Amino acid sequence: MSDSPFPAPGQALMTPKWITKLFSPEPRKFIIGPDKIPLHIPEELLVHSSSFFARQLRGPFKEGQSREPIVLPDEEIIEVQIFYYWLLYGNMHMFERLMDEFERVARLWIFGDKIGAPAFQNDMMDILGGSFTRWFTGFGSRGSSLMPTLLRLLKIAPPSSKLLQMLCEALAFDVVLQKVPLEVVKKNFKAWNLDEEVFDAYMKPLHMHAYHSNRSAALVFTSMEFKV
Repeated sequence: MSDSPFPAPGQALMTPKWITKLFSPEPRKFIIGPDKIPLHIPEELLVHSSSFFARQLRGPFKEGQSREPIVLPDEEIIEVQIFYYWLLYGNMHMFERLMDEFERVARLWIFGDKIGAPAFQNDMMDILGGSFTRWFTGFGSRGSSLMPTLLRLLKIAPPSSKLLQMLCEALAFDVVLQKVPLEVVKKNFKAWNLDEEVFDAYMKPLHMHAYHSNRSAALVFTSMEFKV
């Protein structure tokens, strides 16, 4: 991907300088999700931005040799559309409303992890950082809780990933704000069949730090520490 004629992933490509190169050769067809929704995306754009698609489209796989459609049966069409928009424009302006949904953005990070697109993952982590700050300085102080959302995401976060670490940190602070006993959180981990090693490795030390620290200092979130 390093010898691509295009700018770095995440920078706008919909400019006169790149538009001709971008749509030549013909875009590749994708079949997405259980409903088999078709979507056409420029091949060079994908190869430039994703290690997974570079292997699929330019490697020894049959899709790369025969130009057969790329089938993504487990993905949501909206996630692929958002990724495509990000590749073209280098921002998420068209999807700002969706970017306010903490769970949606976390799932986009996971999609980026699947396809080997670290620049996309890092942009999603920046958005999560903003959501984290807004939540704990707003909704959290009014008695709402992120715990159900965070527990759902912990089930699908890649093991040992930066996202997993961030989710545990968010859950630890949520637990402190809501005054939820740590033993209750551990029971929730068991009820959800979540890994107790994750609880012991992340939740206990983070909870103790947040509980004993100055509250405003404890809730400072820096997305840089969770970049891939």
